[in-house]
Amino acid sequence: MIRLSRSLKTNNINGNPAQLRAIEHGAGAACVIAGPGSGKTFVIIKRVIRLIEKGVSPNQILVITFTKAAAITMQQRFIKETDSMYPEVLFGTFHSCFYQILKDSMPRGDRTLTVVTESEKYNILLHVLRSMQSDIRKKRKLEMAVNGESFTDNQGTDDFEFDSETVKALLCEISKLKNDGRGAESADCNVPLKEYFTEIYKEYDSIMKDQSYIDFDDMVLMCHDLLSKNPSLLEIYREKFNYILIDEYQDINKMQFEVVKLLAGNNGNLFVVGDDDQAIYGFRGSKPELMLGFKEFFPGAEEILLNVNYRCAKRILESSLRVIDENKVRFKKDIKAGNEKDGIVSVHKFLTKNDQYEYVAKRICELAARKTSKLVSGENCNYEKSNVLDNKNGNTKNMAYSLNANENKLFEYKDIAVIFRTNMEATSFASFLLSKNIPCTYREKINFFHEKKYIKDILSYLSFAYDGHRRSDFFRIMNQPVRYICRDCAANEVVDERNLISYYQRKGKYNMMSVVQKFFRDIGMIEKTIPYLGVHYIRNVIGFDKYVKDKLGNNKDAYKEYLEDADKLMKLCREYKSYRELKEYFDEQAKLLNAVKQNKTCKNGVQLMTMHASKGLEFPIVFIPDLNEGIVPSRKSIGVSDIEEERRMFYVAITRAKEELYMTYVTGDKDNPMRMSSFLRPLNKCVVFEEMKYRSIDEDI
Repeated sequence: MIRLSRSLKTNNINGNPAQLRAIEHGAGAACVIAGPGSGKTFVIIKRVIRLIEKGVSPNQILVITFTKAAAITMQQRFIKETDSMYPEVLFGTFHSCFYQILKDSMPRGDRTLTVVTESEKYNILLHVLRSMQSDIRKKRKLEMAVNGESFTDNQGTDDFEFDSETVKALLCEISKLKNDGRGAESADCNVPLKEYFTEIYKEYDSIMKDQSYIDFDDMVLMCHDLLSKNPSLLEIYREKFNYILIDEYQDINKMQFEVVKLLAGNNGNLFVVGDDDQAIYGFRGSKPELMLGFKEFFPGAEEILLNVNYRCAKRILESSLRVIDENKVRFKKDIKAGNEKDGIVSVHKFLTKNDQYEYVAKRICELAARKTSKLVSGENCNYEKSNVLDNKNGNTKNMAYSLNANENKLFEYKDIAVIFRTNMEATSFASFLLSKNIPCTYREKINFFHEKKYIKDILSYLSFAYDGHRRSDFFRIMNQPVRYICRDCAANEVVDERNLISYYQRKGKYNMMSVVQKFFRDIGMIEKTIPYLGVHYIRNVIGFDKYVKDKLGNNKDAYKEYLEDADKLMKLCREYKSYRELKEYFDEQAKLLNAVKQNKTCKNGVQLMTMHASKGLEFPIVFIPDLNEGIVPSRKSIGVSDIEEERRMFYVAITRAKEELYMTYVTGDKDNPMRMSSFLRPLNKCVVFEEMKYRSIDEDI
């Protein structure tokens, strides 16, 4: 029996009954359902300490988390609470634990496992695609030569084109298949290059094995293979990890689960903590049903609900529960507020997205400037209220009722988070804030809609037509749609129609001369129009929309996304009478983009993030903009399970807020109406919905 100092005893722990029940759980399996702010990390740490108190050897305890940062944080808390007495307790991620098992099981002198980075995986797959494309071109060139047909450099691989997004999508599908324990033949029907996917997968896998490379997904597969085929080795690790604790269990995938089930064995000392309502990583292969069915997989397992939320104020918690209760596939929970504050929850609607952004920016300034008391009295407000209905009591009511709890409260920019569904919306708002000189930080990938491949192609058409026939633009558009124009025909930096015709005349390819003439006639038509009509001509007369549709094949979601981006570009072009003005706008956007990148490490800025990135974080004040159908939930979500995951993402975003929560959406106008997110509907009985007629900050200057 290991003796502990009295300071480490948990007998007098200040936990609620559910927390204490989880901490005191004895042998056997247990599933702890821990909602936002319920103290799950506290429970895991205290549980480990309690196991040691009961006589469990520290080196027989394994604590698994999903991220390296979470593992380090949890380990540091444990070390602090135990005064560094038990360094033997192992904290790690799934991948680090499985890697160690693989490495320790290899023969001495042969313990080299090369784990590839994401960029290395990208380059390997890119090499595979380029090699296959070259082989296809050679094969078809030979076939055409046999048939007496001519062949150009760009011909023969029309159905095997790819870009960076294609490579990423293929890597994502490969990863998902590995996590599910399925083969290439089970690939999604919408995966890019579906006809060639099995061959791509096999060649990629072959190169990885030839080079002795493994990725994180391979670690899980190899570990499962190793343990399932070596019973004696499995028994060693079952003895070594007699007690296993797993955090964020709702995010586990099928193959991780299979390895855990092997390690847990018959004694089943498996203690998992998670929240099925926060399962938002389906695209990575996570299976929340593995948590929902825990008692079926481990008969006799204890189920414990941590039913107190200490993070969210009462109104915020009530709103979150009304939203998530709409999901059908979940544990039913009776969550209570451990926070005595009422808090603030409001929903605002705006005519345009710009109006919405102006409001959010202004409200952020007021909060950070410590002017909440002035807002209550109506001083310095740049918006007007109209028909504010308190749906709970059925009468008109001023918003001030919910602000008095935080009147005169001091906030900094870093206390405020703005949470978006996608990277695109977050990046757009980041540039908007910086244009208003409001500091912000955004740590994720930065990307504007006009940086997407097909939108850049359309812009290259405009640039070539209006801005000097540059060769760089020509190379981008010459075969979009396919014209079989070769790069060799453009020898000069400025592309001239006569030079191209002379080139093909010398080659004796007279049919290509008419192709070039047609191309420059189209360019001439664009030159004579304003940018809006130019984009319309490119899409509909030149046939760029049809070209994209053919390229994307069965991927209807990607094509729909392209159409929305192209429509957005046309709407933007309406605002500019000349290409020069449009170019100035994009130059300004480039400067803002650079400013956003430089601002990524700003320590006291407004925190901008996606719903996925917000998980595990909390903030005094949260804004959730763009709550419109097609954004939240995403237009790509069609099935019931997809919609429920989208709702869980919204729930995660709501429960990041501790004191104040502001949600907004756009109604649009008659020409472009937009619908409120259906996820907001359950809130109409408990939250004030306000229509805001907003004036820009600049109008008052």
